[in-house]
Amino acid sequence: MKYVNGKWVADDGTTMKYVNKRLPTEIPAGQYLVHSRVVPSTQLGRNGFRAWLQDNNKNIEPCSCNFGGVVNASLHAKHYRAP
Repeated sequence: MKYVNGKWVADDGTTMKYVNKRLPTEIPAGQYLVHSRVVPSTQLGRNGFRAWLQDNNKNIEPCSCNFGGVVNASLHAKHYRAP
């Protein structure tokens, strides 16, 4: 993986941009909100909990947790986790 123009680019071409401190208020078209496979936390970065936007659905699976402590929020109702 390498860092190019503010985004991480994986060997398969997937681009990822980490979410820092706050969840995005909207998800851009063609992007997927993904979090790491550790137990979700209300605080990004705690205990290895990370989140990012990526440009394809490779190597992710749907998740129904209360991501970031947001219960039943329409924006985060559809999100994914890294397996």
